[in-house]
Amino acid sequence: MRLINFLLNSRMRGFLIQRIDFYQYKIEAKESDLLEVRYDESK
Repeated sequence: MRLINFLLNSRMRGFLIQRIDFYQYKIEAKESDLLEVRYDESK
């Protein structure tokens, strides 16, 4: 039983880490878009 719980937890952990990485990537992409917009406005 503990083995099953361990496997589930490690899979969930991997899934959550993937999701977090994905959201961080999206946030960074948005920030770089904002920086590009500011750069264009300053020209």
